[in-house]
Parts: sequence; structure tokens; C-alpha cells
Amino acid sequence: MAQKQSPFNKEVKIPSLCQMCDESSNTKWMCIECDLFFCAECESKFHKKSKTLAGHNKIDIEQCGTENIAKEIHKAGLKSMNCEVHSDLVCVLFCQNCQQPVCTKCLHVLENKHKEHRLSSISDVYDEKFCEMEDFRNRVGQNIPFCSKIQNELEHMLDSGTKQYGEQRQILIQKGDDVITEFQSNIKVLLKEVDSEWKTLEGTLKEEIKVMKILKDHMEKEREIACQVSSASDMLTKLYPSSEKMLLPKKLIYEMILKQVSYKPSKTSHDDMKEYSKIFFGKLKVKIVN
Repeated sequence: MAQKQSPFNKEVKIPSLCQMCDESSNTKWMCIECDLFFCAECESKFHKKSKTLAGHNKIDIEQCGTENIAKEIHKAGLKSMNCEVHSDLVCVLFCQNCQQPVCTKCLHVLENKHKEHRLSSISDVYDEKFCEMEDFRNRVGQNIPFCSKIQNELEHMLDSGTKQYGEQRQILIQKGDDVITEFQSNIKVLLKEVDSEWKTLEGTLKEEIKVMKILKDHMEKEREIACQVSSASDMLTKLYPSSEKMLLPKKLIYEMILKQVSYKPSKTSHDDMKEYSKIFFGKLKVKIVN
């Protein structure tokens, strides 16, 4: 949204020639209502002689100075400030207690609420307020360069930080891709090693299971035959092999261990990767007890 320009910041350009006769270069007056600059001769010839123009608000440029024209134009509005209570009268005073402009009639009515209030000339109050405004504008204006400096520094920090953030983020993404690639490559090697170890152990175990099954079947058959005795006399003459001569495994406890493998990253390490490595650790013990 566009900021409304202050009337005091507007540059008032005084024309080089009178805007009424277009001849004299001695511009002395400025009429608020007509919005014209004119010389002293035109003022006496036209402005003073016309009843309508004579009541207009005029500014003496020579008295106020060119730098105060904007202020005087703004202040001229006081001359047409009608009273809120008595609209046919112009306010000439300002009540300091009520903080409002009043006319002379407000002071003479029976219900005068401004009695014993502090009253001042409306023109003097305007001048005081104008000085306060100028002082405030100057004090604020002194802080604007500091704020601009800090703003520029912060914007520079933001631009620099945004650039660094983008670079660091890209580095981390690339590093993550490298870690994933390296991890997947090592996983393939470890899987291949684990598969090879397991196939060897699996084959051995299956062979041992096959042997144990045959031996168990043979023992069950021998046990069944041993119970097949037709008479008591046969029992007396039946020969049973001693425990030393029984068919037993060459080892009472047969132990096989699956080789342990682990993943050791060469570039990047992280505690979480240790958890992934655990899936490649294994130990298998098979016990065959007589």
C-alpha cells in the first residue's frame, strides 16, 4: 500500500512570474483558495477589490520565507476551521483541558463547560505542535540510517546463510548417496560370503543328519529284534553285544560354528550401521548326545 505523503514534505515551487499578469517577477502573495502566486500589484488591483477574493486566505511569501510556505499553507486551514457546536463560527481558541478547538461563543453560553479551563490561541498551539512534530521527525530521522544499516547487514547475512545452507544441504545429500552406495556394495560382499559359508555348513549338516538317521533306524531294528525271544530257554542262550561294541558316533558332541562376518565402513561410520551389521553375525551349535 502506497504511503500517504506528508504535506510538509511536498516541494512548493514558486513560479518566476506572477500567475495573474504573467509579467512581474516580484511574486509576493500566495492565495490558498485560488492556488495562485501573484505580485503585490495584482493583489491590490484584483484580490482586494473583489469581495469574494478579499475573504480568501493569503500567505505573504516575503514574511514566511520560501522554506515555510508548506507550513503556512497547512496552517491556513485554521482560518476555515468551524466550531463543532456553533458551525457558523470559526475556532480561534484551543481548550487545553478538553483538547479541542473552540469558538468565542462557546465561552459565553450558559452551559459553558470550558469555564476555568486553560485556553490558548489556536495559532500558538498549532505552532507548538508543529515544533513538537519537527523535533520528533528529527529524532526519528536520526535513527533511520542505523535501522537501514542493520537491515542491510541482516539481508546480507540472510543471503549468505541461504547460499551456505544450500551448499551444505547438497553436500549432505551427496554424502548420503555415497554412504548408501558404499553400504549396499559392502552388503552384497557380506551376503555373498555368508551364503557361501552357510551352503558349506548346510551340506555338512545334512550329511550328518542322514548318517544319524541311518544309525538310528538300525538301532531301532536291533532293539526290536532283541525283544523277539520265543521262550525262556532262548533268553538264556541269546547273546547281546556289549555297550563298547555298539555302533555309536565317533564324536559324542559334534560342534559346527557359522563363520562371523561384520561390516566396517571405510569412509563413514554411524552407530546405526552396527545394528545392520548384526544380521550378518551368526553362531550355530549342533549337539548330538548319546
